[in-house]
Amino acid sequence: MKIPEAGYNMMIKAMHQVIRNVPYKSIGGRNLHLDLHLPDESIRRRGVVVYFHGGGLEVGARGDYEDTRASILAAMGYTVATVEYRFIQEALLPAALEDGRDAVAWLKLNAKNEYGVDASTVGAWGASAGGYLAALLALGNPLAGRMPAVDAAAVWFASFDLAAMDAASPMEEEVMGPSAVEGLLGEKFDRSNELHLSLNPVSMISANASAMLLVTGDRDRVIEPSQSVRMHDALVQASVTSSLYIAGGAGHEDPVFDRPTFIAVVKAFFDEHLA
Repeated sequence: MKIPEAGYNMMIKAMHQVIRNVPYKSIGGRNLHLDLHLPDESIRRRGVVVYFHGGGLEVGARGDYEDTRASILAAMGYTVATVEYRFIQEALLPAALEDGRDAVAWLKLNAKNEYGVDASTVGAWGASAGGYLAALLALGNPLAGRMPAVDAAAVWFASFDLAAMDAASPMEEEVMGPSAVEGLLGEKFDRSNELHLSLNPVSMISANASAMLLVTGDRDRVIEPSQSVRMHDALVQASVTSSLYIAGGAGHEDPVFDRPTFIAVVKAFFDEHLA
């Protein structure tokens, strides 16, 4: 008998527990928190995955989609840390990326002693703006000699080329106003600016990058699926392990991505690269 999708999610959610509001960083007079989704003790623990929510680095919360993403992956054996990070209203990039790195560092230093979680290998998973952060954590910064912060990344419908997104004509800028990229950086993208390059995923590709799973929909009108295709091609050319999954008929943050099939693809990817 086939179990309805809602019933499947409710059944598998019961196979994990959540520790909420764990502070991992103090900055600007306040704490940033993460929630730990732990597999049930009866399930073999497989590794740690940090999850970053979407929202254009302006809105959202670490609990977004947790019932269909973090909870499900935790019930499959992974400890999932859903991470709070600073929005651009508080601090422009690279603040959110620094928060992501600090969350991974905190887990590696503290998860074993405080929660019995082995964080010797860590994967990143994110959607939209969260996928952008996950990708940068998996790429590191070759310009500064910084190695990847995570061992693999599942990146859902993310932006990979800020330079291309900021390439508007004077007429387009007059009609449409400043690009979203200017909102993230506080200025137009400058290819001669090393900081800007370090925040542009396609510019940070090297042979040292961690394996990536890129997922997008072919009807995405927010972030063109061609960005994922170009990123995948560039990773393969640099001899980086990359897989590309394009969902037919799916738009940005389409409900189709929360079906069990897609979570199973994410699990299989982390099974291979976080073993």
